[in-house]
This record gives sequence, C-alpha cells and structure tokens, in this order.
Amino acid sequence: MTGASAAAVWQRFCSVGGITTELLGINATAGSPRLQVVVLPGNPGSAAFFKPFMAAVHRQLRGRADVLALTHAGHDPETDHGGKVWDLSQQINHKVSFLREHVLLPGKPPVLLLGHSIGAAMMIKAVAEIEGLSSASASSAGGGVQEEQQQGQGQGCVVGRANPLADGPVDGGAEVGELPTPTPTPTPAPTPPAILKLVAVFPFFETNFRGSWRQRCLSSLAPWYEALGWAGAAVSSLPRALQLAFVRLGEDLDGDAAALTARLLSRRTVCNAFFLASHEFRDLSRPWDWGLMRVLGRRLHVMGCEADTWMSRQQYDNMLARVPGLQATWHPDLRHAFCVSERQSAAVAETIGDVARSISGLDLDLDLDLDVKDRMDLVGARLDLDLDLRLGLPADLVLEQEIELAACRSPRSASAASVSRADSSETSSSETSATAGAGSGTGTANDDETTTTTFATAPRREGKLQEVESR
Repeated sequence: MTGASAAAVWQRFCSVGGITTELLGINATAGSPRLQVVVLPGNPGSAAFFKPFMAAVHRQLRGRADVLALTHAGHDPETDHGGKVWDLSQQINHKVSFLREHVLLPGKPPVLLLGHSIGAAMMIKAVAEIEGLSSASASSAGGGVQEEQQQGQGQGCVVGRANPLADGPVDGGAEVGELPTPTPTPTPAPTPPAILKLVAVFPFFETNFRGSWRQRCLSSLAPWYEALGWAGAAVSSLPRALQLAFVRLGEDLDGDAAALTARLLSRRTVCNAFFLASHEFRDLSRPWDWGLMRVLGRRLHVMGCEADTWMSRQQYDNMLARVPGLQATWHPDLRHAFCVSERQSAAVAETIGDVARSISGLDLDLDLDLDVKDRMDLVGARLDLDLDLRLGLPADLVLEQEIELAACRSPRSASAASVSRADSSETSSSETSATAGAGSGTGTANDDETTTTTFATAPRREGKLQEVESR
C-alpha cells in the first residue's frame, strides 16, 4: 500500500488576519512534502466541498504534497462571527493573510495554487498583492528583479580591492602592511517558498448578464442577502429528509455534498454567500485585468468547461485572444460544480497531476512511482513474457495477451506493461523500459507561441483534455 492511499483529511480552526477560519488538509505521506497545494473555493466557500478533490489530488501526487483547502471568512457554519459579512475585496485580503501567515514561510516547500470559480479571481489578485504585480509591470518585471539580484550580490563584497596590501591605506584607517578589520557578512534573510503555478479551475472573471439567465437571476436576488439568510435558517429547521430533498432540487449532488449543503443552510453562511455574490456581480461587471494575467505568463493555467454559467465558451475564446500565449485547456465532459461529484473531482485532479508534472524544475518522481501491486504486476508480466518467448510463441501474440492480462490487473500497470512488451519484442534484455513506461507523458507548451499555448495531454489521459487550437 502506498502512503497516498492512507491519507486522512484533518480540520483546524486557525487565525487568518485575526479571523477564525476553517482549514482542511492532508499531510504528505511519502516522506517530507515536496510541494504545497492550496485550494481556494468558489461561492459558497466551504473547504469541505473539496474533500474528495483533495484526496484525489493527493493520490495523483503520490502522497508527496501537503494539500490544503481554506474556507472563506464567514462561510463556516461552526464559527459565529457576530453577524459580520465580507465582500470580495475583504475576501481577497483574507487570502493574502493566509498565504503570508501559513503558506509562504521559510523552510516550507514551493506552492501550487488552485482557485475555483470566484476563488480563481481571488487567487490571482492575492498573488498580485503579495508579489507587487500589476499590468504595468509586464515590461519592467524582469529588469527590476535582475537589478535587485545584482544589488544583493554586491552586499558584503569589496569590489576591485582583492589585495588590501597593494594600494596603501584601506577604509581610511589601516596602514600599509596591516590587514583591515573584516566586516561581518550580513546573514541573508530566510527565503519564503516560491509560488510555482496558479491553476484557475472553471473561473469567474467577468459577468455575462446578456448571455446567462442564471447570472441575471442571481444578481437580482443577491442584494436581498439578509432576507435570504433567514430563508436559509428556515430551511435548516426542516426535518433532515426535507432538507436533503430541498438542496437536491436542480442539482446532481453526491450524498456527502448534499448533506454538506444542507449543513451550510444557516443564516450567517447563506447571508455571507449572497453578500459576497452581490459584490462579485458589482466588481466583475467592470473589465477584468487581463494585463495581470499576461504578467503571470507561464505560471498561470486556466481550465474551461462546457455549459458554464460563469465562463462561457465565447468568454473563454475571448480570454485566449486577450492573453496571447496563455496555457489553457477546455474540458467538454466536466462541469463547473465538479466538487460535488467524486467522479468529476477525480477527473479534475488528473489534470492537476498533469500540470504538476509540467512544472519546470519540480521533481516529484510521479511517473516512476508504482505501488507494490503494480511492481508485482510488472515483474510477473515480464517473467510470463520471457517464458512465452522461450516456448517459441509468436511475439505479436504474446504482446497482445500480456497487455490484456495487465489491463485486468491494473490500468496503470497495463500502460507500463504495453511499453515493456514493445521493448521486449525487440530485445528481452532491457529491464529499465518496463519501469520507465509507467508514466508516459508530461504536459508541454511552446514558449515561442504567439497566440495561444496548448497543454499537451499524456496518452493515459486521452479523452479527458481537449487541446486549444492556435489561432
């Protein structure tokens, strides 16, 4: 059994900018964590909706990452904030505080941020605040960083005076033949971990009132957040069976998601959800800062899906035109509220695994990590293959039979076995190809692309991602 399969979700209540906040997490189970994955939810913003997704991401990363999910301020039914509500800008500040106080700490591993729906907008704005990014910094970012690095390299060094005895007095005090008093080199400040990648999962960047009747309806309801809060409280007082029947209206929810939705129908959580929504519609009616996304460049990956209330296909295409070179993928088989379905959560987690594999310089050893059963399958298949070849059976027949057997054992070992058989049909002496074939591809992108950049799909993900065509 691998460490990833034994993971358990923990819950904590921590202070974030002075606000008591729910935090869920799964600790790395395969040694020290090599990555921090942080999930920022949409609206309603309960981290508990993402438990199946967190577990799926943890499995995709083979237990090598800490996976965290943060509940929005005021969206946790267990904490009484005295009737306080938080708008969009305050929720963004809440995320800035969380990242600074709990994630971007010296000694911690690098970070992969995942933002869903309005959480994607919060994620981008929070990173811009933390890193001092703006649309105007696109041309000056490289030069400024380079200049700071050059200044930092010069601290504590005597440039052009390598031999203090060669030129007479040094620092105005030491005589010729005397060594100057050494100046202590300042201890460099601890370096916080880098934010390597931001993934906007089915994001909400701009309103689309003309193209979405649901947005028009919700924008009309949202200003009545106080009354809606009392309506939520009334529903929460119903018998359990009626609560579940109510929350399932018009939504295909898994059992746990339906129960969680019913639990969230308290006055203060409903009030906060609609108060936040009212500010989403107001703030996102203004043009989105596409220049900020251009500044993030290759660090940003955007996922779009079919029939999405919050980002239509037309908005997705317009985004690609506004942000040339953006790394983006379209997912026709997924839906916006993926987190309420375990199957959809697993599918999105596969994409996150592919994105993690594509991060330059991040070594998670994901493709070569097989659990004990997969390793035994590969070894057994290799022995069976060698025996069949010694008996003189046709290599093509052996190949076909062994791949079918491996597929019955494990889908992952089948992929590995297919590569192993192909190699063995040419030479039976190569042992390394059987293991190397376990993970066959990583996402790549063309840095020279001038319009849109595609995220290549590994063969084992076939049918899950649809590449964006260059325009």
